[in-house]
Amino acid sequence: MITLIVNIPHAGLEIPGDIPFLLDGDELFSVVRHMADLYTDEWIDASETIYPVVAKTARIVVDTERFVDDALETAAQYGQGVIYERDYKGRLLRHKPSQPERELLLEKYYHPHHQQLNQHCAESLQRYGRAMILDLHSYPASYNMGSGQGK
Repeated sequence: MITLIVNIPHAGLEIPGDIPFLLDGDELFSVVRHMADLYTDEWIDASETIYPVVAKTARIVVDTERFVDDALETAAQYGQGVIYERDYKGRLLRHKPSQPERELLLEKYYHPHHQQLNQHCAESLQRYGRAMILDLHSYPASYNMGSGQGK
C-alpha cells in the first residue's frame, strides 16, 4: 500500500483584492487563465490513499512550485520567481514587493501549501514507509509562459 500525494500547484484562479496588480480586471483574469493548468483540480478525487494538495490562488500571486529563493529559480530572471512580477508576454504585472510584503505573501499562500505536502508525506512514511508525489499539470501543444519555456 502507498499514499499518493497529488501536488496541483497551478489550478488556482483566485486573485486576492489586496494585491496591487497593474493590469485591470478582465485583462488580469485573462492572464491568470492563460497561465493556469485549468481543471487539473477536477481530475483527482481524494480518498483514503489519495491526497490532492491544490493551490487555490493564482500562480501569479505566489507560485507554490517555485523555489522561495529567486537566486535558485531560473524563471526569476523573467520576472516569474516565486512571486510573479511579469506575465507570459513580459508585461509588468506588479512592482517588486517589499521584503515584508513578500514574507506576508509567502506566509499566506506558499508555506501552507508546502505544509500540507509535508504533512501528507510524513503521514504516509509513518503509515506505509513510503509515499509517492504526483505533480499534476496540463500543457497545450505549444505555449509561451514568458520564461524561456514553450518548446
